Order: sequence, then C-alpha cells, then structure tokens
Amino acid sequence: MLVEITETTRPGDADLWRSFKGGNKEALAVIYRTYIRTLYNYGTRLTHDDGLVEDCIQDLFIEIWRNRAHLADTDSIKYYLFRALRRKIARRCNQLNKHVQHGELPGEYEGETVAPYESEWVLEEAASARKEHLQKAITHLTKRQKEILFLRYYENLSHQEIASIMVLTPQAVYNLIHKTLAALKQHLTYLISLLIGIGLHAGLLG
Repeated sequence: MLVEITETTRPGDADLWRSFKGGNKEALAVIYRTYIRTLYNYGTRLTHDDGLVEDCIQDLFIEIWRNRAHLADTDSIKYYLFRALRRKIARRCNQLNKHVQHGELPGEYEGETVAPYESEWVLEEAASARKEHLQKAITHLTKRQKEILFLRYYENLSHQEIASIMVLTPQAVYNLIHKTLAALKQHLTYLISLLIGIGLHAGLLG
C-alpha cells in the first residue's frame, strides 16, 4: 500500500528514500520537487551548457527510478543526488569533449590550512550590507572555487561529503576552501577600494 507523501508530511531523508526505493511515486515526486532547482544550480556551476545540465538531471531521475530497488540506503538525499549528478555531467562532457571541473590538481593546495574563523566570515558577509560586493567578488572565482563555495556554504554539506562529490581528499577540501576564501577577500577588498576611489573622485569633481 502506497502512503501519500507531501512536503508538510514529509519524513526524514532515510525514510523518504526507503519509501522511494519501495516504489512510492509520491516519494519520487517529493524528492524531485525538493531538489530539482538546487541540482540545476549546482550543475550550472560545473558547465555553462544549461541544456546538458537539464538533460543530465532528467536522465538521473529516470535512472534512479528504474534502478531504485538496487540503490544503497542514504540519510542525505541531497548528497546522493549531487554526487550522482556530478559523475553524470562529467561523463557527458567527456563524451562531448567539453570541459568540466573534476578531480584534484596534484600539488595545487599543498602546505595550506584553513582557519576556523573563515567560515564564519563568509556567513557574516553574506548577511551584511556588503552582500552585493560579495556576489561580485564571487564572479572572479574559478569554477572549482565556485563549486566548493556552493556546496559548503549554500548547501551546507560536510567536508567529507564534499570530498566524495568532488573526488578530493578531505585535506584538499580544507585547502581549497582556504584558497577560495582568500581569493574572495582579495577581490572584495579590491572592489571596496575601487568604490571608495570612485566616490572620492566624484567628490573632487562635484
């Protein structure tokens, strides 16, 4: 017997996933509605081909529904879907000879560590009046830096989950976060200095 599931009566991820694996189409619909937008946002950080991202997402849901009985259990559906989508996009891009950010660059982040206060800095900046400047600074990041920023601070995934999704070691995740935050600060400082300079120049001319 299939039990009706809605967003207001939604169970936890583990129970929802088991219901989905058991053939409950309502569970599939809830999973789709819950994660379709965030999957698209994540996919477009891996490739600029929006059509490819949409195709991969549709293929992903068709594939997991067909193979639902054989899927492993999970207590984080978002993590499971992100990891599966990244692999699917990487395979599709390889087939089409398109570039996708994938894997670890040897030696790129050796010898760096991440400071504990820096994660708080990102959250504070995003919630402050400087949010607009932060968004502009983000546009200067590399694809890998944008991806890890999205996974860590927008989707709140753990370092271990990010390591698995991005095919990195946990230490490389820490180091990449450190490098990303350092780049953000550098660009943010430049933007603020530029705006101050423009303001002073306008004041002198006024």
